[in-house]
Amino acid sequence: MRDLVAGMLLAFAASSMAQSPARTSSSPVRVQGRFLVDRAGQHVLLRGTQLPELAGDASDFGMPSRHAYGPLSATTLNAIRKRWNMNTVRLPVDVGRYLDEPSYAERLAQAVRIANRQDLLVILAAVEPGSDLPSEKTIRFWKECGARFRDNAGLLFDLFSTPRARAIPGHRPGMDTGADWRFWLRGGRTADGHAAVGMQGLADAIRGVGVAQPLIVTGLDEAPLLEGLTPEFFLSDAGVIYETNVRFNEIGTDAQGDRSFGVLSAQVPLVVNDADLHLDRVQDCQALPQDPAVVERTIQSTLTDYDRLQVSWTISTFAPGKLISDYRHFFATTLANGLPCGSAAGIGTVVQYHLIGVPLRGLVTTALNATFVLARGAAAQSYGPTLSEAEADGNGALPQKLSNIAVEVFDSGGVARLAPLLHVGIGWSFVNFVVPPDTAKGPAKVSIVRSDGSRSESSVLIADLSPALLTGNGIGWGPVIAIATQTPPSGPAHSFLTYQCGKADCTTIPIPLSKNVSTTVRLLGDGFRNAAALGEFRAEIGGTPVPVVSFGPAEGPGADQVTLRLPSILRGMGETDLMLTVSGRPANVVRINCGS
Repeated sequence: MRDLVAGMLLAFAASSMAQSPARTSSSPVRVQGRFLVDRAGQHVLLRGTQLPELAGDASDFGMPSRHAYGPLSATTLNAIRKRWNMNTVRLPVDVGRYLDEPSYAERLAQAVRIANRQDLLVILAAVEPGSDLPSEKTIRFWKECGARFRDNAGLLFDLFSTPRARAIPGHRPGMDTGADWRFWLRGGRTADGHAAVGMQGLADAIRGVGVAQPLIVTGLDEAPLLEGLTPEFFLSDAGVIYETNVRFNEIGTDAQGDRSFGVLSAQVPLVVNDADLHLDRVQDCQALPQDPAVVERTIQSTLTDYDRLQVSWTISTFAPGKLISDYRHFFATTLANGLPCGSAAGIGTVVQYHLIGVPLRGLVTTALNATFVLARGAAAQSYGPTLSEAEADGNGALPQKLSNIAVEVFDSGGVARLAPLLHVGIGWSFVNFVVPPDTAKGPAKVSIVRSDGSRSESSVLIADLSPALLTGNGIGWGPVIAIATQTPPSGPAHSFLTYQCGKADCTTIPIPLSKNVSTTVRLLGDGFRNAAALGEFRAEIGGTPVPVVSFGPAEGPGADQVTLRLPSILRGMGETDLMLTVSGRPANVVRINCGS
């Protein structure tokens, strides 16, 4: 068993090149002057992405035969939080479908629950297809939707996506005047004679049903820097965040940004949505510099400006060809191979490295659950320019040096310790190690120290807890590594693995549940042995809470175990999600099969 656990720890770490620190907060927020603050009164910025629009069918949450997870599945949302260090997702909602299709509304509630369970704030963004400006239909939507979700502190409400100035009577393209902003605020008859509701009317409607959470209001589409939005056109509501859809090259120089965003950000909280290169749009793509390094610097500069100006954002879309390669591996897209229009290139890598606070393609250190929070005594990994001379395994001896590499952990108490090593890759690769158990909690530096004295370093946080579960395929999701034990009323107990792996992939093994047989599963994991009590654990399978029986260290370096009891009510659920949290910290989402 020792060799099995050590091998699985290594496989998990080696194949999970994840980068996602936990420095941004996803606590419920409120507006305080020009800032967003959490419950502790600390300033917080929204850092997130847009999700694909809710389809309202099995594709939202399911896992098809090709093993690609749905865009709103717990696995996908967990990857956004942990692998990308985002705290917010923006979810477009079709107001007509919400009002007319009860199943659509129910699936929206399901998506919100899953996202909040993964420690993510959710922005519900109203979309009224075919309308340039909101109508009474959007008013009805917010009254119904607001009443349903008013008690959920993990939500923000985006009143209307992309108000289009072309619908305003007398509007001149490219010139947003005071009259345009007044119409945006108060509404009236559009250029084609339809009744449009102003942003103030939408805010009044949702506040009228008891919604206290922050509201987001999007400016006119032809004012990407919210040019012309002056205090006389602000909403009469102290809980409003102002939003714009802006391309990366539209903020311009620091001086230009200070004259637009800078002025507004000194008065109200701002959020940017959908910042992207839009390589799928030929005109936008062809207008970009063809040197990828220049484009990367533009993105980095823009994100730095947003930080400087305290501007929040929901960037691009968490979809293949945008931030990620696919819904199976969630690899970040890259510009390293050029900018062919319509290709799978994308800004994912630049965004991801900005969020983890390290130089692009620098050294990244994470726990096995893909966060920058490392648990004392748990396994961890560094990926990047390790520049080791040869690949080497610790082979159970846990040496402090392998090949020409050592790992030094410098903690908040000012003490530097060498970490026991599990594995060292060659060149630009990974190093797997165990965090010294005596490391002080708090901010720390992890350094790759080479025999010639050179080093690369990254920043982490050290804590008692950073829960992770091991999976058969070693990538952090999919079939969980677990042993099921079934005990009948009479006769011996029977134990078996809950997964199996072939040459191409790993699959779950059904667990036959019945009322007459007691069933437990022992999950292998990492980063939770230091929990104070069993009461800190919370587990659910397919959305159903299940009892946690025991936890503690397992055989193998850094390995832990937790045992769950499976009630017979889970019978027939088939393959589904297993979610574990320890003291409110979610582990990675894994799969288990409760039989047919």
